Amino acid sequence: IMATNLQFIKQETVTTASSLVEFDNFFNTQEYDTYCIIYSDIHLASLSDTSMRLIDNSGSVITATEYEFATLNLRCSSTFSKNQETGATNLRRFFGRPDTESSGEPSNGVIYVYNPLDSTKFTYFHGQSAYCETNTEIGNRFVGVHKSAETIRGFARFNNAGTNVTSGQISLYGVK
Repeated sequence: IMATNLQFIKQETVTTASSLVEFDNFFNTQEYDTYCIIYSDIHLASLSDTSMRLIDNSGSVITATEYEFATLNLRCSSTFSKNQETGATNLRRFFGRPDTESSGEPSNGVIYVYNPLDSTKFTYFHGQSAYCETNTEIGNRFVGVHKSAETIRGFARFNNAGTNVTSGQISLYGVK
């Protein structure tokens, strides 16, 4: 049974357009084994996959082939699709694939993160998002793992095509 008591830790707002947005020292309290990231109103300059990479204890973004993930894209007007990869360099579509800011369709979702501060365990993820891609509403469910036992202190959100994130809000909660 998973605990459901969320304890607010911090919130950050993206105000400057960038293709890489880092949330360094985001996981910084040993009080929690599980964290919840809630993101809202994520807008991009143009349509692009969004992804997550982790930041290790030294402050470096982890780009090695240490990630595995599976996503299920639940399109409302066509067949479902999936993405899965082993030996990946990121966790793809963990923040959806929202349309451009001019279309007014942001990405919103929740990501649970397990064991980021435990240097003896892998870091695991699961979550879901909702967004609109080219006038098609999509729900996205995903799971993932960072297959290296090390301390993770944060994450970086980026777009595979280098498209800028123009706005959004990220909130972090500890799960008790």
